Amino acid sequence: MFKNDFIEKKAWASGKSALVIQASFTTMTYNLLRMMEALLKIRGITDEKVEVKYNKAIKIRKTVAEKKGNTIHPFEVTMPRMARLSSQFIRTLRNHFSSVSPIVDLLKIFSARLTAYRGGA
Repeated sequence: MFKNDFIEKKAWASGKSALVIQASFTTMTYNLLRMMEALLKIRGITDEKVEVKYNKAIKIRKTVAEKKGNTIHPFEVTMPRMARLSSQFIRTLRNHFSSVSPIVDLLKIFSARLTAYRGGA
């Protein structure tokens, strides 16, 4: 998943230490993206496409469970799982990573990109 999302095509080196270091950098990058996602969420900017898709999946799971006489676990609704970061989110951050503008100035851009597929999915 990481290599595809972060456009990693090959390992930097073949030694065990090099692979551990590359995996560590990839994990740190992923964690920074998650932190950025949380900071944007505080500002009211979310990846709506992912939320719509997740809500549709929950509705389908509820329907299937009800047909079997079951229910889905309450945590599925009250504590949604950590969804995969969308390619749209990763591209938006990557495209503005080297920007000299303060992040506050980029919030409108992030908001526009992450709501561009409103209702789609």
